[in-house]
Amino acid sequence: MTALEGRCDPAFRGVADVLADSFARGEQLGAAVAVYAGGRPVVDLWAGVADPRQERPWDEGTVAMGFSVTKAAVGALCCRLAQEGLVDLDEPLVRRWPELTRGGGKEAVTLRWVLSHRAGLPALRRPLEPLDLVAGQPALDALADEEPWWEPGTAAGYHPLTFGFLVGEALRRALGATTGELLARHVAGPLGLELWVGLPDEVRPRLARLEEAEDDSGDDTGDGGAVDGHPAMPPGSLAEAAFANPPMAVAAWNSAALLRAELPAVNGVGTARSWARLLAACCGPVDGVALLDPAWRDAARTTEYRGPDLVQDGVELHVGLGVRLPTAAQPLLGPGSFGHTGTGGAVVAALPEAQLAVAFLPNRLHTGAAEDRCRGRLLEAARAAC
Repeated sequence: MTALEGRCDPAFRGVADVLADSFARGEQLGAAVAVYAGGRPVVDLWAGVADPRQERPWDEGTVAMGFSVTKAAVGALCCRLAQEGLVDLDEPLVRRWPELTRGGGKEAVTLRWVLSHRAGLPALRRPLEPLDLVAGQPALDALADEEPWWEPGTAAGYHPLTFGFLVGEALRRALGATTGELLARHVAGPLGLELWVGLPDEVRPRLARLEEAEDDSGDDTGDGGAVDGHPAMPPGSLAEAAFANPPMAVAAWNSAALLRAELPAVNGVGTARSWARLLAACCGPVDGVALLDPAWRDAARTTEYRGPDLVQDGVELHVGLGVRLPTAAQPLLGPGSFGHTGTGGAVVAALPEAQLAVAFLPNRLHTGAAEDRCRGRLLEAARAAC
């Protein structure tokens, strides 16, 4: 049986039990879970293998990619910048990014609409190659030429990759700095986080290697290694355009080039304890530092859209500012909570009323129902302890 390492407050023993059971079932290769309650760390556990090629165990310093949990950090950053008066979430992007008008129909798109997946730009019709993500400019050029898939602001559909390019360029035009630089300056620095968008080369030896689960017992919905989630992707569908352009296998996300690039929708890397600390600081002070004041905390988790997801057929989309909000399919920590899920099983979530924040990062990536199995049980156990 894989032994857990780290520390766990006895009141949160249920969280440790869930993680241990998941390893006993063979669901995990390596993973870490962290919980903050009342502004202090109560769970910081890890176990398993970070890199089987090198027989390197997961240890206290291991960092991991969380895929779309990155969006929660970017949402918190944007709210922090707005709180400081540095950006206006309701300013049309074209005022600072006039090239965006080339495709037409995007004159009213705001950062608020991007953060809440209402921009009408979830996908690119122009085919991209994986290296275009590293270069960045090809995706920005394609966005400038793109026509919206629906009238912006009138509906919503999950923006798996374009979310990051839109937010990143909007912030760069407004503040003259990249998302990674702004995250370090306004979020990670003040809170002492090991959390990056654009991984420094010197940190890469500590990175957990991603591996795709070989068998999810019929749960796989056939996403072919999509960047986020596992939607059904009929040929020619909007879902295919959003999730599979460019086509990416899981192994590609271990490459130094993609880790080094700044992809603010998907390639945030950090420790579980840093993710939990970030979400806790959105709820209230952590060691004297509060990331968001109560008004902006509540603005972030106020429903911007709830209804059908125009990208993922049959899925309910419930979103605030860069964060997912509870649905029947993904309740997070219950009513009032906010957070984000990530490909393969990662999750970050917080519930301000309970002063509770949870983060889970695995490196064996599951699909289908197996993707939600461990993270759902971990969230339930954390909530039950409060």
